[in-house]
Amino acid sequence: MITEPHSMEMLNRAYVHALASRVRVNLGPIQEDVYDYGIDGRFSLLTMMGGRPVPTGCELHYQLKSTRKWRDTGPFIEYKITRQAFNKMAHQNSLHFSQIILLLYCLPPDSDAWTSFDESQLVMRKCCYWYFVGETSLASNKGFHRLQIPKENLVTPESLSILLGKVKRREALT
Repeated sequence: MITEPHSMEMLNRAYVHALASRVRVNLGPIQEDVYDYGIDGRFSLLTMMGGRPVPTGCELHYQLKSTRKWRDTGPFIEYKITRQAFNKMAHQNSLHFSQIILLLYCLPPDSDAWTSFDESQLVMRKCCYWYFVGETSLASNKGFHRLQIPKENLVTPESLSILLGKVKRREALT
């Protein structure tokens, strides 16, 4: 039997795969045999050439996190991220090669409520939010940093399309 954290990670990956499927973008590999340097994958825009899809080079990288330890404060979702994970994303963003966002999958407290299956549907409960950490690192890599993610940053096919459009136009993600 796999551990609960691995189960949570598998659900987060399923969410991302379903999202990429709906937006019809290529999903960069998430491989177990690749070293983890803080990037879990990438969404890649495609274009048609000779009737076949080809990569454009326009990509949005992401770091996946799944958690039951989140709090709804009304307009925000609060989440404590390690300062080290935050700083890795900020550092990559500061290099201006590509942008990386946090994808936070907020799960219900009870693991039995995470999913349900029947003949007509598969339901994955709660949702995923995105957060752009910017380019400025925190003073220390030790401990945690409390994020306040606007609830309007709900990850949907539409919001991913908007984010990818901003990346394509080289606009800020904030």
